[in-house]
Amino acid sequence: MRAHDLAQLRTGFEYRRRALQMAVETKLQAVEEMCNHLLVTGKSETPARTAEFFAAQSLKLQNGYGRVRRDFQPAVGEPVRALARGVDSRSSMQAGAAYQVATLTAETKLLASGRKHGQPFDR
Repeated sequence: MRAHDLAQLRTGFEYRRRALQMAVETKLQAVEEMCNHLLVTGKSETPARTAEFFAAQSLKLQNGYGRVRRDFQPAVGEPVRALARGVDSRSSMQAGAAYQVATLTAETKLLASGRKHGQPFDR
């Protein structure tokens, strides 16, 4: 009887060991699949976030450039038109000096409006 009980215990123990091993392997496979899914998802999300970030920065730069252009063109417009009218009758050296004066005048107007060099044009 004792040998029979011992054989049943061994069989039961072996069955439980195999069942536990299968459960562990199943859990390990699930964890591995989850990690692979996260890796694939993370790899696809990173370029998407990077592209989104650079698109937003590009839009900010375009808007900033538009504001600078809108603020600068009116300030320099009349002096440049005056320079264009006078270019025919002046030498190229005088025209260059007049353009520098017109540019400095426009920059002075912008600085007088309270902006410092390099300060963004927020509205």
